[in-house]
Amino acid sequence: MSKEKGTKPAQKTGQKVDLAVLEANMNAAWAKYEELWDVYKAASNDETDTAQKEAYKVYKAAKKAFTNAGGVIEETEIPKEHLSLAGEYAVASELCRRGIYAQLTLGTRKKTDILVDSDKAMLRIQVKSKQGNGWPSCRGVFGKNIMLVLVDYEGKTLEQRPDFYVITPTDWDHFVHSGWIAADAKSGRLRLDAENCPIWDKTGRGTYKGVRLTSDEVEDYKECWDKIETFLK
Repeated sequence: MSKEKGTKPAQKTGQKVDLAVLEANMNAAWAKYEELWDVYKAASNDETDTAQKEAYKVYKAAKKAFTNAGGVIEETEIPKEHLSLAGEYAVASELCRRGIYAQLTLGTRKKTDILVDSDKAMLRIQVKSKQGNGWPSCRGVFGKNIMLVLVDYEGKTLEQRPDFYVITPTDWDHFVHSGWIAADAKSGRLRLDAENCPIWDKTGRGTYKGVRLTSDEVEDYKECWDKIETFLK
């Protein structure tokens, strides 16, 4: 929550609000939510699931109290409508720097974001970007001649390079069949479809596809550009 800063509230007759306290409450609520999310991933069950959802509600209420009192959340982030494109250009740039030809695809419902070509092989790349603490609704990667690159802008200034995580279908297969996702699948809380995408069947609320990932969970894949270089040889 480092990007959320308070400002002096507009003066209201007969009313004095301590924005610093409200901001501290908001940040503490967010920290608690993140803590409980980690607990849920380590031991997923109905109790931990309910706890992390309730913690998020507390955060939302604290955030609303802060903004209603005149607090301002600074908009220093990449506009949401530009985030995906920024990530795609960033990945293409990194590939070109390494002497790899990369071409962005066009469209709003595309399944391939970047085409990579060499004399010996062609590779499709999917790109998913974030600037908060997690990649939401990540469905992973499946198939032949394809990889997933996660781009992380969290905590980065305009002058700083984002972090990149290069994931192959084999990496993703190993990831979803180990740790908390495998435990949830075994307990029946979620299921994996034929393409290794986690699916949550929510009673009365439809189906949710994908999973929220944090950078800590994919640390092993950070800056693994050699996977792409090796594939193209």
